[in-house]
Order: sequence, then C-alpha cells, then structure tokens
Amino acid sequence: MSDNQDLKSKILLMRQKNFGEVVNEPNEKNDNEKPVDAELNQDKSNIETNQNKDEVDQNKVQVDIQYDKNLDISELKENLNKVAKTNEKAFDLLAKKFNESVEVILELTQRVEKLETVTKLQSMQESVNKNEVKPSQKGLKFFLFLLFVAGTSYVFYKFDIDLSILKDISRDFLAILGK
Repeated sequence: MSDNQDLKSKILLMRQKNFGEVVNEPNEKNDNEKPVDAELNQDKSNIETNQNKDEVDQNKVQVDIQYDKNLDISELKENLNKVAKTNEKAFDLLAKKFNESVEVILELTQRVEKLETVTKLQSMQESVNKNEVKPSQKGLKFFLFLLFVAGTSYVFYKFDIDLSILKDISRDFLAILGK
C-alpha cells in the first residue's frame, strides 16, 4: 500500500511541477529579449555624437565608433553567455523531468508485470482445479453394493442357510404379479 502512495505522490509532484508551479528565476532571460542598458547606451552615444558632431574632428569620431563597436561586441558576448546559461538550466530541468518520468514508467512497468504474473498463476490454478478427476459417488455406491452382495452370499454359504423358503416366496409373488 505504501508503494502505491509513493507512486501516487511522485506522479502528483510531477504534475504540480509541470503544470502548477511557475519557476521565477531573475537570472533567466528570454532569448529574444534585448538588454535595456544596451539600448540606452546606444541612444546616449547617438545623441552625444549628433550634438558634438560639428565640434569633434574626424579622428575623435573614428575612436568613438571603434569604442562603440567594442562595447557592442562585448555586450553581445555577455548576452550570448547569458543565453547559453539559461539554455543549460532549461536543459538540466528538462533532463531531470525526463529522468523522473522514466523512473515512474519503469516502476509502473514492473507493477504491470507483477500483476500479469499473478493473473497467469491464478488462471493456471483454476485450470488445474477444473481438470482434477473427482471420484464419483456412483462408483462408491456400486462398490459398497458389491461388498454387501458378496458378504451376504458368504454368510448364506458359510452357515448353510436354506433358501427354499425364498424360492416359495418368490413364486407366490410372481404368481400374484402375473394375474
């Protein structure tokens, strides 16, 4: 009975995890999300370059562009690292759930096999019980009748009993029936 309860609790726990609970992890981000800071940094740098465009000479603009490109590349690398980490976490979670479901399936398979063997054994016992030959009551009665006849005939011959009276009685009885 405790095995059934354990299995039920495992299944219910898996259902709650899959359908009832929402995992809130602040570090996880969607792959399609863009970081807000990167957009703000790009907007600020664009505004600053537009305002100071007339004042800054050509060399300084090129240095700012290279600096912005380096910032964009480093931000992209950070975003890729974050996405890889979230994908790893999601894969680990999926692997855990898969392993749990495989364990439950294996346990259910074992129980089904046990039930199949029990039912096969029960059906085999029933078929054996049906095929057993029980001695009939008719055979026993006939055997007792033969013993009685043998015993009475032995008594008649051993003690030399006169059977002529029985002959007379049987003749009178047949004469009555014949009329």
